[in-house]
Amino acid sequence: MKDGQELEISERYTVSTEEFLHRLMIQSVRMSDAGGYSVIAGASMSMAHLTVEGKDVCITEPAEKKMTVVEKQRTTFEFEVNEDDIEGRWLRNGIELQFSVDQRFSYACIRKLHRLTISETYRSDAGEYTFIAGRNRRVVTLHVNIPQPPQIINHMQPLSVESGKPARFSVEVTGVPQPQVFWYKNSQALSPGFKCKFLRDGNEHCLLLIEVFPEDAAVYNCEAKNEGGVATSSAALNVEVSEVVSPETGAPLSPPTIVSPISNTSTTEGESARFQCKVSGEALKISWFRGEKEIKQSDFFKMSTFDDTCQLEITRVYSELEGEYTCVARNPAGMVTCSAHLKRNGQKQIMDITSDSQRHVSSSISTSLSSVKKEQTAQRPAFIHPIESYVVQHGEVARFHACVSSMPNPEISWYHNHQPIKPTKDIVFHSDEMTNTTTLIIVAAFSEHAGQYTCKATNNSGEAVCTAALAVTKEEVTNMKEEIEANIEQEVKEIYVLKKCPQKNEQNIQQFSCQNL
Repeated sequence: MKDGQELEISERYTVSTEEFLHRLMIQSVRMSDAGGYSVIAGASMSMAHLTVEGKDVCITEPAEKKMTVVEKQRTTFEFEVNEDDIEGRWLRNGIELQFSVDQRFSYACIRKLHRLTISETYRSDAGEYTFIAGRNRRVVTLHVNIPQPPQIINHMQPLSVESGKPARFSVEVTGVPQPQVFWYKNSQALSPGFKCKFLRDGNEHCLLLIEVFPEDAAVYNCEAKNEGGVATSSAALNVEVSEVVSPETGAPLSPPTIVSPISNTSTTEGESARFQCKVSGEALKISWFRGEKEIKQSDFFKMSTFDDTCQLEITRVYSELEGEYTCVARNPAGMVTCSAHLKRNGQKQIMDITSDSQRHVSSSISTSLSSVKKEQTAQRPAFIHPIESYVVQHGEVARFHACVSSMPNPEISWYHNHQPIKPTKDIVFHSDEMTNTTTLIIVAAFSEHAGQYTCKATNNSGEAVCTAALAVTKEEVTNMKEEIEANIEQEVKEIYVLKKCPQKNEQNIQQFSCQNL
């Protein structure tokens, strides 16, 4: 018997008898074998205590010493030891877990990894969990939170924004577990891209529209979901359109119109590809995007505009350049877009040529073509297009663009007055590793944003830095009400002086009359 319980004979526990000698053998002693052992023969009993000295097993520190889960979710504890097949024990609040009693708890040992899983966690499972291996142990504290449905603390507010300016809707959402937030325009799901950004700061979630035009006027919805339920908020966006006059004709300026959109295209690897579209309108600004990232002029991407035709040429197509491409045409009166996909058919093939010598040449050409991308040496970063200084109006959007050449692609850092900048709901970073372009966007620039900005590109070969200044000006607006009130106040003072000193005024009048006589 062990600790008062009769032992079940197994491969580990064997019993042998030799005349008057009875022997209990434990084939491979474990820490759990420690305890009091007894043997009963007739009315007699003999007892002994077994102490097992644990090995000095190294147990890794837990990734988190405090874990928080939501009730009814799965919980997993993992520890790694320095030897294979080490026996481990698990305790909850100092009491060893019995896995045969509660089926929700399971223990698995995969070589050096020891994993305890609670398939469905209850509030009663909260507490201190201890993993013991050899004579060492590690402890993790488990907290179990009660699910809470999403709740919107601060709802979206209606906005009225001037055309061409940014618009931002924000909500404050709480819930356990942390709710997922989705944004909609007129019930149509939105996705982040060059037009809009989804931002988060703690419990505050923001939908940022970089530039709004009349077609963006709509009802916008926010939907917060978790396992406990759904919460929604909505608000309308009104876009104020001031009459814009064409500089050429003097007539009201019309928004751009897509005459012929770009079409899906495909090409073989290493070959070029082109997107073309026709756009009508005056004072147009054309931009191209791959996914949500703006494309800049480079050796890979060449953009041109002739009359009403806009073209994007990709000089060499590789797998990394596949995806959706978008042409954006905007003027002060509005914006239009059209999109298409680029697909790579496969590697460039060399024609079969009958002669052996020609085959050899063809093979060499094919080999050199396939190795174009591979033969890339390390290159210290260098700015092809550094950021440029400029001036913006108070509250306007400010953007710094840079294009950097580097191999491998660099890590980009931004600084304001020599202090590192971190992305927030008001400051957005963009980087496109394929085109090596990086952008800093200040959603609404104010006086505190003025100063010196630095972009630093760093890789293993070195670093490059470019600097520019941002000036924020405030328009001088004459306050008519204050001016009128100041004039009235001055007139009242003059009348008050006349009433207060009538005798002096009469003397002045008489003196004036005498002098004239």
